[in-house]
Amino acid sequence: MTEDINFWDKAFPPNMTPFVFQVKGSNLYGIVYVAEEKGPHPTALVLHGFPGNEKYLDLAQALRRAGINPVFFGYRGAWGSVG
Repeated sequence: MTEDINFWDKAFPPNMTPFVFQVKGSNLYGIVYVAEEKGPHPTALVLHGFPGNEKYLDLAQALRRAGINPVFFGYRGAWGSVG
């Protein structure tokens, strides 16, 4: 992994991929922060605090820079997820 974020791996740059999944018929929305460089990479689930307070996405970015794929999603009724 490069130290300077201005010099990404052009073949495998860091990325963000949104996703939707259902729990009991309700859509939950999330995002995967894909680490730079060819994987495989370990994956970490990032769980947020109360809606309106903290999503810990700064932690997700730090994990991604460390070569980990953080996965974040909103609980039912939080951050746009239905329920």
